[in-house]
Amino acid sequence: MFVLAMFPIAYVYPRWREARLRHARAQFTQQVGGLQHYGDGGTRPRFGYFPDQDHYTPPFYWAIEFSRSGHYVLTFESRTVTKTVSGGKTRHKTWYWPFVEVMIPHCPCVRIGPANTFITDRTLKAQMISGTPADEFGLYVSSPDEAFARTLVTRRLVTAIAGRAENGRTPTVVFQEGTIRTTPFSPTRLDGQTAREVPSPAFTPKKRFNGRNVLGTADFLIEIVRSIPPRTWRREVPP
Repeated sequence: MFVLAMFPIAYVYPRWREARLRHARAQFTQQVGGLQHYGDGGTRPRFGYFPDQDHYTPPFYWAIEFSRSGHYVLTFESRTVTKTVSGGKTRHKTWYWPFVEVMIPHCPCVRIGPANTFITDRTLKAQMISGTPADEFGLYVSSPDEAFARTLVTRRLVTAIAGRAENGRTPTVVFQEGTIRTTPFSPTRLDGQTAREVPSPAFTPKKRFNGRNVLGTADFLIEIVRSIPPRTWRREVPP
């Protein structure tokens, strides 16, 4: 009887949760005067780079674009579905990944993150660059264009990134395809009175959308963009 009773719950709860998330996103979109898009819909954001695509939900699950402090901002959720076969049964598990991006001029890809991160990507490891101000802050820099990375990664920029570190965790920031992106921060209390946005140690489906976190993260990325002198940017030459 217990197993039978769980079937309605397993069916209803995910749909109830999705309905709540959809409502929260609709409220947020209205609050910021933005536009919401769905991966299976007919509209697309004016900009954005979408990593971790899979053929189930290309190129994103949902996305919201809006303007903030004179910058174009995009927050979206990508989805990957893993399939395992055991005992003749096929099981699918869905993973959701949130991102916040801010539009920037096109430039070579540059990734900046905590040096204590366990990195398995061979290309990323092969493109590591040492001798930048990031070294002093315990951050790594990886890019296929070393000359540009050394121009971009200034003390002012890494200070802005390291300023978000909490409990040894620093956000990973990526410059790629005309965007700067990171994952949304979760709020924490430092002294009982001051709230501060810090990186979430893990992303869980229970925290798939939080408008406050999105805005705090957008402000963080905008701060980084404003720390970069305009002369730093160089546009990629079209093929």
